[in-house]
Amino acid sequence: MERCRICAAAGPLEPFQLREMLYGLRERYDYLRCPACGVMQIAEVPADLERHYPPSYYGAAEPAPIVHFEGMAGRADRARTQQQLFGGGRLAARALRRWMPKAAVDARRSAAFVGRAGLGSFSDPILDVGCGRIPANLLSLRRLGFDHLVGADPFLDGDRDVQGVTLLKRSIHEVTGAYQLITMHHSFEHVPDPLETMVAARALLRPGGRFLVRTPVMGTWFWQKYGTSWWELDPPRHLFVHTVASLERLAADAGLELVEIVWDSSFVEMIASEQIARDIAWREPASWGEDRVANADGFDLEALKVRTAELNAAGNAGRAGFYFRAVTAGPGRAA
Repeated sequence: MERCRICAAAGPLEPFQLREMLYGLRERYDYLRCPACGVMQIAEVPADLERHYPPSYYGAAEPAPIVHFEGMAGRADRARTQQQLFGGGRLAARALRRWMPKAAVDARRSAAFVGRAGLGSFSDPILDVGCGRIPANLLSLRRLGFDHLVGADPFLDGDRDVQGVTLLKRSIHEVTGAYQLITMHHSFEHVPDPLETMVAARALLRPGGRFLVRTPVMGTWFWQKYGTSWWELDPPRHLFVHTVASLERLAADAGLELVEIVWDSSFVEMIASEQIARDIAWREPASWGEDRVANADGFDLEALKVRTAELNAAGNAGRAGFYFRAVTAGPGRAA
């Protein structure tokens, strides 16, 4: 590969060999880092990539049933949640106070996300791309009261409904409709066609809609600290590990613009990276991920949480959510 697939820089691209360390196969894969936009990209997508997504990768547990209040209690609970998420509605919530049940979900914790996502009502249509067999992110929105929720994933067994969430076995290129919010929670790094994916997302957005990409971010403290032992490299599943610059480049070419970045690394990312540096894969018996009690020695969890919070606040962590919106110039504008 002579040029970067994202920015077309001629290089020279910096070569790396990365090991599969989720399941501990330790197979090596060639990756290249662009000196211009900084993206890390796999040199060649394996022909047998599907074997790296066994059923256990998606998780097998069925989601807990969503609590629905009936009658006046249901109306009161919805009015309270509406006030917490969108503001207003205070009079309705007060009028229904006598029927108000104990809240099943603390909606106030989600208010900031709802604001960034440009959501204004429970009926706003939301699409999650790469939702998985158990659509945890959509089910969280369903618990809050959102009722127009669709998940799309080409690796599902088939179309189905999960507690009021519609799941479709298809890629974003096969989805139709118009959505106020489109999300990709750690699925964007898995797609072989990031520009085409962004173009498809823009085409599905309603006017004023938002596109959220949550993804690892290359070149930050985690890369500087752990290098090729950084957990979020995850070869060969992560075909691209983007930088802020590479995402902005793609967005501009797709007719999108970056609105906000929210950094959201977890202390678990530090533990997993430390283990890989010790040659321990995440799903091996010696891993903290498999047995947190037996394998906790050497990890000061509170200190790791504090350090992760500092990195998130400084915009130098390993993961972030990127909120985009459409620009009037449309797809294909010059970067």
